Amino acid sequence: MESEHFKSTELRCHHCDREGVQRELLDVLEALRAKAGPLKVNSAYRCPKHPVEARKPKAGFHAQGLAADLVPLAMPLRAFYDVIRSEPRIKGIGVDHAAGYIHVDVRQAAAPVLWVYRNGRAVVVTDLFQEVAMADQMRFRVTPEQIEAARAKLAKAGFPMSGESGAIEKDGYRIEYTLAEGELILRVEAKPCIVPMWLVMSRIRSALAKEGIAKQT
Repeated sequence: MESEHFKSTELRCHHCDREGVQRELLDVLEALRAKAGPLKVNSAYRCPKHPVEARKPKAGFHAQGLAADLVPLAMPLRAFYDVIRSEPRIKGIGVDHAAGYIHVDVRQAAAPVLWVYRNGRAVVVTDLFQEVAMADQMRFRVTPEQIEAARAKLAKAGFPMSGESGAIEKDGYRIEYTLAEGELILRVEAKPCIVPMWLVMSRIRSALAKEGIAKQT
């Protein structure tokens, strides 16, 4: 099953490649797209043997074809959440700030159930966008010949760095950086209600990759 903007290939189970999305979910996805613009479907139908569903004591709404995990491509996550709350048919809403997606489902319920994902677990909350910051650290090995080119690429990507240490602060995130002994260390702190952590880190990795600089594992 598919609709005008959502094809069966992105709605199928990633484990068995079978279809299973229900029409009521598709109708809601189209309604969201009409208000929010293009959406990426991370996951829709999942068969009971899908690794995520198999870990559950009871099959979830993905296995019933009633849920999808969505990434907005034309607006911030917070704005997309407001669009979702305006759709009365959506009764399950889960926000993964770190991964930058929102779970929606069309279960039968009197009022919406709200939760956030923390360390892979769903935690029921009342405020999905509380002002909390998430932090992570990245390390890159940089040769003397790569330093200036790396600075130029990062500046072009919106992360200007001067000197061997300092900080970059913008609306929604802060990056502390240190360059010493051939190693660039970046501590990234982001408020997911404004900008997803993965987006900031992805932009940094992409900029440095153009100079052949890869993140250390």
